[in-house]
Amino acid sequence: MQKYLNKIIGFIKGNNTHERTQRVKKNILFTALLKAINIGIGYVLMPLTLHYLSKDTYGLWLTLSSVIAWFNVFDIGLSNGLRNKIAEALANNDTVLIKKLVSTTYAIITLVALGIMAIGLIMVYSFNWVSWLNVSTISLQELQQVMAVMCVFFSIQFVLKVVLSVVLAYQLSFVNNLINTLINIATLCIVVALGAMGKAQLLNYAFGISMSAMAVYGVATIYLYSHPLHAALPNWRSVNWALAPNLFQLSVKFFVIQVAAIVIFSTDNFLINHFFSSAKVVEYNVVFKYYNLITVGFFMISSPLLTAYTEAYNKNDMQWINSTYIRLLRAFVIGIAITIIMTLYASYVYDFWLRKQLVIHYTLNIYMAIYVLINVWILIHYSLISGVSKIQLGTYSAVVQCVINIPVAYVLCVYFNFDATGVILANIIVLLPDAILSKIQYHKIVNNTATGIWNK
Repeated sequence: MQKYLNKIIGFIKGNNTHERTQRVKKNILFTALLKAINIGIGYVLMPLTLHYLSKDTYGLWLTLSSVIAWFNVFDIGLSNGLRNKIAEALANNDTVLIKKLVSTTYAIITLVALGIMAIGLIMVYSFNWVSWLNVSTISLQELQQVMAVMCVFFSIQFVLKVVLSVVLAYQLSFVNNLINTLINIATLCIVVALGAMGKAQLLNYAFGISMSAMAVYGVATIYLYSHPLHAALPNWRSVNWALAPNLFQLSVKFFVIQVAAIVIFSTDNFLINHFFSSAKVVEYNVVFKYYNLITVGFFMISSPLLTAYTEAYNKNDMQWINSTYIRLLRAFVIGIAITIIMTLYASYVYDFWLRKQLVIHYTLNIYMAIYVLINVWILIHYSLISGVSKIQLGTYSAVVQCVINIPVAYVLCVYFNFDATGVILANIIVLLPDAILSKIQYHKIVNNTATGIWNK
């Protein structure tokens, strides 16, 4: 045991390792531990939830969660913009500016959250969602109650989640994963308790899950601003509306990219539910959760790197950036090998995991594997591009993706008779140009040859 502990300590400290690299390694190590716990909880949670809600009702919940997630676009990219601005202020040791940036962002986000709640509740009671979502297992009245609960709690969490961006700017990305772990533990407890109560009700499930997540975010916010983030503690006196244009200038670009991400990633459940059924949504999410292990692995690495890239670029430390990129490419090759192995043994894993409750076609695995690897490739390059705020090209690319994603999915599913794989294939098609352009831009930035749109 001591031997392995020494290896872990050696990994963190390294030999003559750069201080920035040590911070990244610590974040990766703690994040890996927390992600392992989250993955374990997730794999226990899915069969328990399926047993409690039933396949169709759980598919409906996943679809509703995706619909509610669309409201994340009202963040207008402020959280991402705030993270980069704080990182720049930290590099210049400007603590006064940090407090003003954080306070102003909270003021803006609070106003937006009130608008989200009002618009969301109006939408909930203005449409026949039973017809829109193609469901027959729940009444319109109960569905509206569920969506109203989700809308209200989402709006509150919308404000509380600002602290996650501040944490990232301080290069404490593992804290975000700790918060997610606590939320997952709370969710597991809620599902077990509801299961013990007997009759399944989606409204009880929605209220319990939403309330527990809000409580964790609330407690985390109070603790973090009382201790490690005390210098960034927001207050109304520090709100400076003159900083809003500066925040929005960068945030709008992130906003467009966020919209594209929501259109591509969050509409999948809705499209599959609309074209096929809620049961197909569950199959898609099982496969997505399985292959998401690869994405999670790389996200653990890229998340702490983003702010580290901001610092390195502002200090013109290209040697550190290049050496980090080489390590990422080596990790990507390993990721490809692991993805192939996962695909070969997927059916056995599903049978063991879900106790043969679902039968999933092999082609769904192949398309998802390709889709995930493309995402990881883009993630490797966009960690630097986002970190140094050169996202104008990504903004234009995101607009194109938003416009063509749903039409491409429609054509594949309706005219070419693809099943759920058509939705994944549509994602692959719209992301391929981004995979090529992000690599080109990355090298232009690092080699100091980026001009025009490549440098904006």
